[in-house]
Amino acid sequence: MKKTILFLFLLLMSGMCIRAQQDSTIQKFPILKAELQLSDSLPTLLSQNQNPTFWENQHDWLSYQMKVSLKTDDEDIAFQCFMVNRTDSLIYFNLHKSGVELMRVVLTPDSVMVVNKLQKEYYRGNYQLFKAIFNIPLTFSMIQSILNGTDFTECEGHYSTVAEEQQIKYIWPQRQCGTMAVMQEITTDENGLLQRNDLTELTSGREVLLTYNNPRIEEVNFTPEAAEAQMKSFALFDGFTLTIASEEVTLKADISKWKVNVPGPTSIKIPDSFTPMQNPNPQQ
Repeated sequence: MKKTILFLFLLLMSGMCIRAQQDSTIQKFPILKAELQLSDSLPTLLSQNQNPTFWENQHDWLSYQMKVSLKTDDEDIAFQCFMVNRTDSLIYFNLHKSGVELMRVVLTPDSVMVVNKLQKEYYRGNYQLFKAIFNIPLTFSMIQSILNGTDFTECEGHYSTVAEEQQIKYIWPQRQCGTMAVMQEITTDENGLLQRNDLTELTSGREVLLTYNNPRIEEVNFTPEAAEAQMKSFALFDGFTLTIASEEVTLKADISKWKVNVPGPTSIKIPDSFTPMQNPNPQQ
């Protein structure tokens, strides 16, 4: 149970992130997938060397509830998760199932704290936790981008655009995301809301697909604690689905009870009776 719960949490946060390259050799001229080749006949704008502008919410706090289901080749697992994000500062998770608290997690740009309530263990350190388990150079901003339905801010590379009916596709034959080199295709609507993010890590060929459910713009009160409401446009979505075909893993998160600019928990306490996690790697 301990390994499964930690694996679920890390997989949820890993989202689009894929295994970092272990070899410094990067394929320079990758063969594009079939769906990218089919797009070649459509109108395109080539060789843009700066990141495209997607919709990005401007808020201080964001929170919502998630119902998470995970399907693998040998088991189906479900749990609930409460998420709080203080923009560029903190992410808080509370994992629970049937009224039983499983785990709490607090992330900052340079620290990770995990408290496993079932096993009475904790981890307190940095993002080497993710590197040790998945060999992924995962960062705070990557996790924040996944939870907010936006593109990574730490990636760059030449891309082309394909205009289709009520959609725009952004295609990178090769894009550098920190130490990872990926082939990537992002599909948005006309407002720049992410609908689909398809990545292939060039060294291993491993594919990851992330789709967002019903992305839309609504008018939201940005001053919920003030006497007078200040309504602004805000991008919401009903959930996301993560598929890793090579691992036969599908993770679905249904999202509800969005709250904007409502402060939430920012810390967790480690009980004196809890002991450090000796080996957080679920594969061992």
